[in-house]
Amino acid sequence: MPFTSLFAEWLKGVQVLDFTAVLAGPHMSRVLAQAGADVVKVEAIPVGDTTRGLPYRFTGGQSGYFKQQNLGKRGIGVNLASEAGHRIAMQLAAQSQVVLENFRPGVVDKLGLGYEHIRAVRPDVVYVSISGWGQTGPFSRMTGEVRSTTSLSGLMAADHDGEVPGWERCSFGDTNASIHCVAAIAAGLLKARNTGASTHVDFSILEGLMATNVLELPEVLSGAGAIDGREKRTSGDHARVASGNFVCADGEWVYIRAVSPAAWRALCEIVELKGIAGLGFIERMAHAGQVYAIIEAWCASRGSGQVLDELGAAGIGVAPVRSVREAIADPATREAGLVQDVPDAFAGKVPVPTGLFASTAFGRAPQRPEPLHGQHTREVLTGLLGYSDAAVDELVAAGVVQEHPLPAVAP
Repeated sequence: MPFTSLFAEWLKGVQVLDFTAVLAGPHMSRVLAQAGADVVKVEAIPVGDTTRGLPYRFTGGQSGYFKQQNLGKRGIGVNLASEAGHRIAMQLAAQSQVVLENFRPGVVDKLGLGYEHIRAVRPDVVYVSISGWGQTGPFSRMTGEVRSTTSLSGLMAADHDGEVPGWERCSFGDTNASIHCVAAIAAGLLKARNTGASTHVDFSILEGLMATNVLELPEVLSGAGAIDGREKRTSGDHARVASGNFVCADGEWVYIRAVSPAAWRALCEIVELKGIAGLGFIERMAHAGQVYAIIEAWCASRGSGQVLDELGAAGIGVAPVRSVREAIADPATREAGLVQDVPDAFAGKVPVPTGLFASTAFGRAPQRPEPLHGQHTREVLTGLLGYSDAAVDELVAAGVVQEHPLPAVAP
């Protein structure tokens, strides 16, 4: 059986109830859907997941941001504050091995959908709460969006240029937290199978960022202290000599990394760094200014193609610094399966990032399109919960649930 098919079978039969929105939670549930789980995304009505309204849009007004994080799921619209809506949520929870939420701490308990509420109807549930700061502690009631947690974690200062703290645009904290939670879910499902017991995973974006700060954090904790991300940086990274971005004669930038002993010696020979090829990792830091001035001059005298060829042939880590548009356009990106065309309710097919493990064919299996708001409400209520069509009609009329019929696909 092809590996793609195997991955899609891993969580087959696992029912997931997804109360999450925006990024950290939806990214997590998308991975579960790719692995074969039946993910039912519950959205409030009438608005739903706020990322539906983000401006990155395809033809027909669909948000590319929402699409990317919600492929593979079924979607229902429910008024969770209503008695009937709460009853629907609890009925779905009773049939779900995994329940996900990323409300601000305390909100889910007010809705009567917290861990203890769900465990009462599903004793072996794997219940995941993902938030900015965790369920307890001095920051727990604050809004925990990714950049505020990044600032507190120390990573924002670690990208300091000496004047203004840096900030990342890829929302690493959200996606990093979601993958940590996927691993915890797998462990929780194994625990449930072996013991019949439930699991509450309380994971914060801050926790994930601290756990994955594998450079600056150990340096500070070990007492080195000198490398705290606040020094003025030039092209090179003074903490890890020699690595950094350098501009070439044609105006193109390349990233060079020669940190291992073999790569360092090769670089010293090529760019003619005299008398320091034998220095160890720590000793090189004292010569960072000299090293980077020579590398900058060497790159500035050559085109980027020549730099890539010469350093690459010598076994030195080197790569072009590309824009997102350039990376997507590269034929190697498509060949590796990193972008794929997926069905779209309005535009037929549109390109999106494949998701995890595309290079090993995990994510290349056909994926269900992202749900319209309430697209599968009737299907889920009648198919999973046994409601009659007449009962669903009454719930729609009463404003308890919302459904969205699938439009005709544009030619």
